[in-house]
Amino acid sequence: MERLPGLLAVLESIASQKECSFECIVVEHDSQERLKDLLPSWVRYIHIPAKEEKEGFSKSKTFNAGAKAA
Repeated sequence: MERLPGLLAVLESIASQKECSFECIVVEHDSQERLKDLLPSWVRYIHIPAKEEKEGFSKSKTFNAGAKAA
């Protein structure tokens, strides 16, 4: 959650682009959905549940889920 302000700033920057179309997918790999209700409505949210509370972030799982969704 400490990185949420940075994420929201990036999303705001994406949304301000002119004369282009885009799709924005945010993938969260965590034991629970923490970001879902904090993101703008135009962001497609995907949650990859962690198997355990202590399971670390898996960059490959999140990238693969985002690529599949796109």
